[in-house]
Amino acid sequence: MRPAIGGLLGVVLLLAGGVSGRLFINPYPRYRALPQAVGNADVGAPLFLTPFIKNGTVDAGRQAAKVNHGAIPADIPSYSGYLTVDEQYNSNLFFWYFPAKADAQADAPVVLWLQGGPGASSMYGLFTENGPFSVDAKMKIHPRKYSWHLNHHLIYIDNPVG
Repeated sequence: MRPAIGGLLGVVLLLAGGVSGRLFINPYPRYRALPQAVGNADVGAPLFLTPFIKNGTVDAGRQAAKVNHGAIPADIPSYSGYLTVDEQYNSNLFFWYFPAKADAQADAPVVLWLQGGPGASSMYGLFTENGPFSVDAKMKIHPRKYSWHLNHHLIYIDNPVG
């Protein structure tokens, strides 16, 4: 009787292994990789904002962090840079902040977006899920009709460090 149970258990495990691959379907759509941008455009040095905070020059840091790029619509203000989380190991987190549209700012809640992963860039969520704009296959930015920034302050943070 014992060999029959062992054999039956083996068949059940074999079938379960074959079926489980079909039961857990990846719900995320598959995307083709976009071509990498080609060019020698100088994007400048990374902006570390922690020194502004430590020196008490927060207004200067805010001005330095304001994103001013011709490809990004002027009516969508944003701020980005790096915040140091561990000086000893030079560990810094990148963030990109979008204030809520002006008419919603007073009562707008703050949304902190940390992309699932681990280690997935939050820029994925910004550009493909809920941010103020998207990027097409030709690397052009387009305003998104429905974006969370219309009535929420959005902070996208790339994590973990490293």
